[in-house]
Amino acid sequence: MNTLDVGCMSDPTGVAFFPVTTFDEDGELDERQLRDHVSSTVERAEFSCVIPLGSVGEFAYLTLAERKRVIEVVVDEVSDDIPVVPGTSAIPTRESVDVTMFAQRAGAHSVLVTPQSYFPPTEETVFEYYRSLSEKTDIPIWVYNNPSTTNIDMGTDLVSRLLELEGIDYVKSGTGDMRSFRNLHCRVGDDVPLFAAPPNMFEKLAFGAHGWSGPIATIDPEASVEMFTAFRNGDIVEAREQFKPWQPLLDFFDEYPYVATMKAILNEQGRDVGYPRAPVQPLDGAPRERLRTTLDELDLR
Repeated sequence: MNTLDVGCMSDPTGVAFFPVTTFDEDGELDERQLRDHVSSTVERAEFSCVIPLGSVGEFAYLTLAERKRVIEVVVDEVSDDIPVVPGTSAIPTRESVDVTMFAQRAGAHSVLVTPQSYFPPTEETVFEYYRSLSEKTDIPIWVYNNPSTTNIDMGTDLVSRLLELEGIDYVKSGTGDMRSFRNLHCRVGDDVPLFAAPPNMFEKLAFGAHGWSGPIATIDPEASVEMFTAFRNGDIVEAREQFKPWQPLLDFFDEYPYVATMKAILNEQGRDVGYPRAPVQPLDGAPRERLRTTLDELDLR
């Protein structure tokens, strides 16, 4: 059984905030900027949880020590009643176990974990990876199916098998296969919280996802929570009308590098989140000009 006391924390289902990781011009971690980014964004809306070290948090470009420091800073900056759910994925299983154990000691509510990437994993590789985390750590785990970065789209049978492991309590779905998502939702119902992630965020929410995460939640926090509230109230038409204007902005994330796009948007909003870490390059030139125009049209700058 997981023994972490999360009784004082809110339910993490709802709208998740994924902070970026802030770097200065030399690529060094800027803790002051990180604290400002987290605290100022959390103040704007009722986020259900904060998830540092996701893809937009550039976890793949951080050292293990830097990842641990980001966890410490975010846990320290977020109030105790808001769950912090660090990403603790790693290519070596032992490294994922290490950072997961650290997150637990630091006071995290739970952890978000994708299968190892680089070498395309088999289903058995994925199962053993999560089994190791389940057996060697004592904190709730989110299974994150993110085929765009892991080279495996975890189907309903595999995810259901993972959910039988002790401590596997949440699922975040980044599949583009809506049939697969519907099958999973029908299999687990409301027994397991399912989070909607890109692509098809809106469609997953319409089918009953219990929460959502995506770039818009960071860019436009208040409206993101309003849209999710409309879903919870059963007003899918209102939710759709709130979502539709964001599509031109979301298209930038398909056209250009994800992290560079997010940091360009936040910096254009005057939120000062620094630079991407190399090898990612800042979004400049004509794409940046187009981005400014789009943000102005949406009154987001």
